[in-house]
Amino acid sequence: MRSFTFNSETAEVTGTAPWALVCIIFRNSWLIFVISGLFIAAGEIWSRIEEPDMSNTSIERIIVSEQLERAGTITDADIIMTGDSSALMGLDVVMLGELIGGRRVESLATIGYVGPDAYGRILEIFTSHAGYTPVVIILMHGESLNLSEEKLNLIPLEEKDVKRLPFGHEARRKLFEDVIGRVVSIPLPGAYGRHYGWPEDFRKALRSQGGTLTDPNKLDANSSKRDYEFTLTGPVEERMARLGEILERLNPCHVYFGITPLHESSKSGITLTSRAAVLRRCAYLLRLNDRNILGLPVSMPDRYFSTFTHLNYEGQKVYTSRVARTLIELSREGEGEVKRCLSENR
Repeated sequence: MRSFTFNSETAEVTGTAPWALVCIIFRNSWLIFVISGLFIAAGEIWSRIEEPDMSNTSIERIIVSEQLERAGTITDADIIMTGDSSALMGLDVVMLGELIGGRRVESLATIGYVGPDAYGRILEIFTSHAGYTPVVIILMHGESLNLSEEKLNLIPLEEKDVKRLPFGHEARRKLFEDVIGRVVSIPLPGAYGRHYGWPEDFRKALRSQGGTLTDPNKLDANSSKRDYEFTLTGPVEERMARLGEILERLNPCHVYFGITPLHESSKSGITLTSRAAVLRRCAYLLRLNDRNILGLPVSMPDRYFSTFTHLNYEGQKVYTSRVARTLIELSREGEGEVKRCLSENR
């Protein structure tokens, strides 16, 4: 049987007892453990006392906080575009405005995780500030219509809705963002960091481009989902109905709803039938007629995408042109409702 001896004065060990090694480490590092513990405790207390901060280095939370701020500062718009990140990344609203006759189009699109009712709350902020609600276009991807309750609670819309992280995690976040983040500039992660740089550059890009961005990622060949089937989950339905109630109160000039495109390789027969059913259900929940459903492409070639849900730069331009043609066609139909609404907003 193996034996060991441990001299606490010289910190020498003979043998292989694991706890003896632990004793050596603790004897020589206890002060580091104590200081680390104090930092964690201080960060945890700090995070519990101070109000949660939405404007940190998380890409999703930067988008949400910036669009909330923009909603309260935009003073003039003919069309407000809202929806999830597929709308945020899939449309160039400056280009769209030029294509439909020099109209001012602003995007207040955020992300799918905040839920459809959040889009309505952002519109309420705009209307309260601007004094009117123009033409509203809501665009969402199939993935945002298929979210669970858990995922819909991941990213809060406002600071008061921020859920505290478990003990230790909150301290780490607080120390990282409010101590290290204020001393050392930290770029955005991955492709966003390489393309946009720092969080403030990301915010500036969002403001300068009318509330839209470009996804800089390169498409993963394995990201496509074969035989894609659209599904509208219960939690999304509930939030969609609340958005319908908000729209009814705001009484916008006109409201249109559309689903953003899938990869061409994902389309099949079930894709077409399930999409049509989901579109009708969304229109019902939003209290819209069938004519308020935008006739947009179900899919686009895979080469136009940066992720499964986001178009790349080239795809954004192609899709923006298609949306523009659809709006122009709508303005020519019937009594020209869109055209009349835009004239009234002028």
